[in-house]
Amino acid sequence: MDRLGEHFAGDDDIAYKPYPTCRPNISATALAIELADGRPISADDVERIDIAMNQQIFDLVCAPADQKWRPRTPVEARFGMAYTVAVGLQNGIVFIQDYDEDALSQPEILQLSEKVHPRVDPACEIAELGAHGLIIVNITWADGTRTIGEVAKPKGNPQNPLSQEELEDKFSRCLAYAFPDIEGSQIDRLIQASHSLSDPNFMVRDFLALIPTLDAEDTDLTEDLPQAQDLVPAQSED
Repeated sequence: MDRLGEHFAGDDDIAYKPYPTCRPNISATALAIELADGRPISADDVERIDIAMNQQIFDLVCAPADQKWRPRTPVEARFGMAYTVAVGLQNGIVFIQDYDEDALSQPEILQLSEKVHPRVDPACEIAELGAHGLIIVNITWADGTRTIGEVAKPKGNPQNPLSQEELEDKFSRCLAYAFPDIEGSQIDRLIQASHSLSDPNFMVRDFLALIPTLDAEDTDLTEDLPQAQDLVPAQSED
């Protein structure tokens, strides 16, 4: 009951994920992209990709094997480490459309996913790291050289949050995905307006009016929307 009504989980216990997948996949994928220096990677570029993790994570994202290397549904893909790492290495990022059904049969992605070899390592079971544990990625390149790294707190963890630039980049990508005809200038205006959402004097309907499918003057949806001053908790006078 300590700090009841004063401390809220959203204050420092919630963070945005960089990719639309589970956090172990984010850890392995973001680390693999970093080890590849962000350059596009194909199956011909690597000999194998070894990924060590604890048993719980292996059971979540590496088994059963037929669903994780060659997923048949978006859900299987989102919880498939081999598939997600392959997408990240080839594209330098993982985004929503990578889990669409028509994206799951791309031969170049599937060929690369076959190079991923996960395994359980007891050394990755570290109590203070919780269920996530330690994840180690070891890429053996086609020329025989190796690049190794490890991660304990995935990008997007409250202790390893996205930067403002990364948040705005994700916001921009999501807007462009939802509204294919949106212009860059509209996205820029929405980003700038989002900086004012915590201002009690800023009107939420003004922000919504910038979204392509909503018009604050013509749609009834915004008539009864609360304003920012109604959403921001009252400040104590003490």
